[in-house]
Amino acid sequence: MTRIKTGIVLMAVGGCSLYFGGLVLCLFLLVVGCLAFYEIQQLSELKSVGLMVANMVCYAGVMLFFCLSFYRMIVPNVWALLQVHFVQWIGLGRVVVCFGVFFIEYISKQLLFRSYVVLNNLKFFLYITLGFGVIYIIRHIDGVGAAFTFLIFMVIWVTDVCAYYGGKRFGRHPLSPISPKKTIEGTLIGIAASMIATAIWVSAFDGGFLIFSQVGIVLMAGCIAAIAQFGDLYESLIKRTYNVKDSSNILPGHGGILDRADSTLFVAPLVFIMIVLGS
Repeated sequence: MTRIKTGIVLMAVGGCSLYFGGLVLCLFLLVVGCLAFYEIQQLSELKSVGLMVANMVCYAGVMLFFCLSFYRMIVPNVWALLQVHFVQWIGLGRVVVCFGVFFIEYISKQLLFRSYVVLNNLKFFLYITLGFGVIYIIRHIDGVGAAFTFLIFMVIWVTDVCAYYGGKRFGRHPLSPISPKKTIEGTLIGIAASMIATAIWVSAFDGGFLIFSQVGIVLMAGCIAAIAQFGDLYESLIKRTYNVKDSSNILPGHGGILDRADSTLFVAPLVFIMIVLGS
């Protein structure tokens, strides 16, 4: 019951923030990002109060930079420059860095830079900051922002639910030693279910995607579902490294912010790059 109540509150607060966008979404992402930093530094060796405060201040600065840059009435010239060049490369760079680091850490089964406080902080700063920041950017893309934002969270939710129950019913082969409970069968069921759900959605409501075909959106949903599983595995590696079950107990019945946002932090930059390449 506690898990259900917390889930309802999360959906209400997060859903309203995404619906209204603007300052409301900015403040919501500032709060969850700071809480995510708090979790990382509590469960790891990065427990310096000074480092924690510095990270939160930097995170707030980056988020405000994103928000101001995308508020055209204030800085229209900066918006045009960022849209064409800087922000696109930030999104791409974040994807390359995180996936590169994840691949190396997955092969070695251990976190990089664990003994180097500055580098470890920088890695988690990129992981959390740009992941949440890109959500704000996607939400405010003219014409398609709301549709793509809904797509991200719908696909992640459908994939998680169907992969969990599909794995319990049909799972035979572990997906990764990092998370033994995940199975290949469950993952494939989750990906297929997300693509079917997306196909039904775009067929029935035309989805609101002005720059992609229906087939393209369904294929994108499959990519989102697959990457969401990688994001989940990466957070499992973090928790396994520090020997914890949940990133924190901030969310009763759900664990911590990172336990809920692990897939989103990987998926959002990928979707942004797809939008850029497809527009």
